Amino acid sequence: MKNATQSGIELYTAEYATTNNFQDFILRKLGLSFSFDEIPHKKIYMLYSSMPVFDEKMRIHVNELRNRQGNKIEVALGVIDVGILGNEPILSSEELEKDLKYCRESGFNDVTIFRLGGINQDYLDVIKKFARD
Repeated sequence: MKNATQSGIELYTAEYATTNNFQDFILRKLGLSFSFDEIPHKKIYMLYSSMPVFDEKMRIHVNELRNRQGNKIEVALGVIDVGILGNEPILSSEELEKDLKYCRESGFNDVTIFRLGGINQDYLDVIKKFARD
């Protein structure tokens, strides 16, 4: 991974959103998060408001990290279809619109939406409101 930048490869990691720096530290120690200093990359924080573990403090913490790290931080939203477990709560189109509004207001230019297998016209209508030309 450390040689990726030298080889012209841009790395992205999908990481759990946390609510504080201590949780970030623990995830780094567990190998579930990586320091920008050790490995140049972009982090995509999974802010799945459809999941029971979601906490509004996660958005606040991600915004704080983004203020420090700039465009090295991105977010992922979801999920809009069931995943591997088959019982993941699905984000409604109304919730997706709320989440995309948060992203716009927070200055995120790129957003990843997970589980696109669930895409339908309602989701497309919402996405079109926020998509760039």
